[in-house]
Amino acid sequence: DSSNENDADTDTDTDTDSDTDTDSDTDTDTGADEEYSVCADGTGAFTTIQAALDNAAEGDIISVCPGIYAEQINVPRALTLVGVGTSRDDVVIDAGGNGTVVEVLASGAVSLEALTLTGGDAGAVYSRGADLLLENVHVTGNVGENIGEIDGGTITLTDVLWDENVASNASVLLVEDADLYAVRLDVRSNSSTGSADGWFHFLLLGSGNSELANLIMARNGRGTQIYTEQESLFVRNAVLDMDENTTGISGGAYFDSAASATITVQNAVLMAQGYSTGLSWALGTSSTVEYSNLVDLAYTLCEGSCITTVPGSTNMASDPKFNDAASGDYTLDSFSPCVDAGNPAAAYNDPDLTRNDIGAYGGPDAIPEAPPSPPVELTRSAHRASSSGAISVSRQFK
Repeated sequence: DSSNENDADTDTDTDTDSDTDTDSDTDTDTGADEEYSVCADGTGAFTTIQAALDNAAEGDIISVCPGIYAEQINVPRALTLVGVGTSRDDVVIDAGGNGTVVEVLASGAVSLEALTLTGGDAGAVYSRGADLLLENVHVTGNVGENIGEIDGGTITLTDVLWDENVASNASVLLVEDADLYAVRLDVRSNSSTGSADGWFHFLLLGSGNSELANLIMARNGRGTQIYTEQESLFVRNAVLDMDENTTGISGGAYFDSAASATITVQNAVLMAQGYSTGLSWALGTSSTVEYSNLVDLAYTLCEGSCITTVPGSTNMASDPKFNDAASGDYTLDSFSPCVDAGNPAAAYNDPDLTRNDIGAYGGPDAIPEAPPSPPVELTRSAHRASSSGAISVSRQFK
């Protein structure tokens, strides 16, 4: 009898071990990231984006079929939302005048990719505290006090077109108490209903640091292109075409920051005529303009220290010879004085390893000839930028 009891104990122990192994396998499977599909025609797991967001867990990927999704969405947790059309304009989230198009309520990394955001009457994007990535996104046809508002965390913008929005008395993008990294950001043909003495189309406020590479800001009506009170701002390889600004003050690039701030503008074409301020630095700000082309820097009223002549021996004041600036084409003619005239350091070379071209199409992060195709198969994402050299967006596509 004693022997039988020992056998029973042995059997019980064996079963318990087996159960433990089974539980371990179940936990491993549950922890894996899931991918959900959204298709308005019912061929996916969900027909609305919000339903997928409500069911997803942190780290999951939501793939959205081509179509127009008439909804205003809230992102409740860290995840990836990606359109799977042939271009970013194939997947449209249209708020239909019912608030902000996308509100990010999560903390952690949130990625919005290959999408068009439109129809917001309280802006297009609001994020509080997230590490937000917008990649290959089109923000257009929105109105509101701020079209984009980032409060805390970080925001990375890659291959983003921000156009045809109307801001009331504030900004196209407000970044407050956050770091901003942007590569190949195109901000053009936006407008403001603000007062005639100037409101801002690109507004950076509060503590934080920003790096903007391969930036185009053009024909944005009334307002200042860049206004900052951040600790540091690095603008490299940019075109700021301020010719159509109609404000009477601070209509160009106005940099205002603490006395300890560092502001650097490098490899840029800055054009300002008529009512536009060219460059304005608040007194006490540490600022540098180098390897840039400053064209027609006329101004009317200006606070602080205004630049109306070309500073430094590395800059020029020449016709940049764009291929067709009137039509919004800021690529350089082969005879442009901006070709091979940017920072000569190898870290800033063009992709073909020649010297940096001044303007938005030069440098290591030069704008590609065609917009990138949206991803289909995805790996985990991360994004970070350095204070020199290329901005690295380490998301990889298969």
